[in-house]
Amino acid sequence: MKKIGGTFAVAMLALVLVLAPVGAAMADNQKGLYVGLFGGYLIPDDLELESGGTEVNVNLDNGYMAGVRVGYIFPAVPALAVELEYNYMSEQDGDIAEVKVGDVTLDNLFGNIIFRYPGEWIRPYFGAGIGWSWIKVSPNELFTPATGMAIPAERDNNWAWQLMLGVNFAFGKNWSADLGYRYFNADNFTLKIDATNIDVTYSSSVVTAGINYHF
Repeated sequence: MKKIGGTFAVAMLALVLVLAPVGAAMADNQKGLYVGLFGGYLIPDDLELESGGTEVNVNLDNGYMAGVRVGYIFPAVPALAVELEYNYMSEQDGDIAEVKVGDVTLDNLFGNIIFRYPGEWIRPYFGAGIGWSWIKVSPNELFTPATGMAIPAERDNNWAWQLMLGVNFAFGKNWSADLGYRYFNADNFTLKIDATNIDVTYSSSVVTAGINYHF
């Protein structure tokens, strides 16, 4: 997974550098509506579980993120953009003391506000987003209760937020690419696993690369 994420980012950077001279001449038209696809290498923090005053941290494996977005760059204020974004965070296996206890996946919907330097073709940016996250936790069969019945996957949803920074590169009249980093946080999930209520906090870092089409 790490090799795939690194290869994707390198390929995006190579494409940008090859086409940069074209972007310098045409990027001034990149205002208004745009759509984009992006992916990323996901590095989660420990999953924090709390129940009845007892706290447990679950180590999560790395994964990937994939998403789509639609945004608008204000022509009168080209340093400002707003976005609506959906992203999926892949299955991340969790373990305690190297014993697998289950896995976690998330679906997220965000509204973002982006501030970017309105350069000709290189445009550093930072931003923040707030939205809604849906989490799914699937316990491992190892933890099937004495009844012999498997514990079903549990789901919950709640508010989430993220912070972003990176660089956007124009490489044509209608195209741009970006490389970035984001920190994601979602907490106050409550799951019921084997008749026990468990409060869950999830956070992660993501290295991202994306491509956008500007109308």
